[in-house]
Amino acid sequence: MSWKRIAAMVASAPMVLWLSACVLLYFAQDLLLYPRPAPRPIEGARRVDQVQSEQTDVEVPVAWYGDAPTGVVWFHGNGEQLADSVYMAPPFVQRGIGFSAIEHAGYGLSAGQGPDEASILAGARAGMERIGGKPACVGWSLGSGVAARMASEGRCSSLVLLSPYKAIVDVAADQYWMFPVRALIHDGYETRSFAADLEVPTLIVHGRSDRLIPVEHGRALAQMIPDAEYIEVEGGHLIGGDAEVLARVAEWVVEQNGKAIY
Repeated sequence: MSWKRIAAMVASAPMVLWLSACVLLYFAQDLLLYPRPAPRPIEGARRVDQVQSEQTDVEVPVAWYGDAPTGVVWFHGNGEQLADSVYMAPPFVQRGIGFSAIEHAGYGLSAGQGPDEASILAGARAGMERIGGKPACVGWSLGSGVAARMASEGRCSSLVLLSPYKAIVDVAADQYWMFPVRALIHDGYETRSFAADLEVPTLIVHGRSDRLIPVEHGRALAQMIPDAEYIEVEGGHLIGGDAEVLARVAEWVVEQNGKAIY
């Protein structure tokens, strides 16, 4: 083998590695975007229904907590499942607000398609139709884009976004800057594309030291969404499970809609 050929192979090796990494990223993106815990039973709810989407092969559980009519619908974050919602419900139930949660397609005890953006949104729509009325929609992390989409479709009386993103594709592009993420990713969750058209009272809460979804995303959305209220708190990405933050959110919901949200 000539030295020229060896030199050419050495020179091309970084490009081959980069292309291989792009291929790996493309096929592994669902594992990166949708980390899912092992399914657990849903406990503490007064009622759990399995709801089938009429448009897609998606079936998701919907859980109700508290005795009051549903005033808040919760969309959980990544690495979670509906069973975790029992820990988020108390600040709302204690204030007389009925609390419901909808599972993401492909997570927990859901069945059928998923997870992907289309199936998660289909499951959310089916769950909202089963719950009825126009509750406040609260979304944390991954769930923030789902909640925002429900609000954009006129399904929510108000909207709360915890640790939200402008678009998941933006977060991924920043984290994997060395790859053409925008050309590779399937599910963009582009809240920024309709943020300016949201017409419901909106509260955004973001942790100042969030390393997963940087605080700049929350700040930017607060500028995009008309009349949005913005609260920046100490802490990182896990503010959606913080009792003090949830209590502030519950008080805001009470202030916006009253205790009998329907």
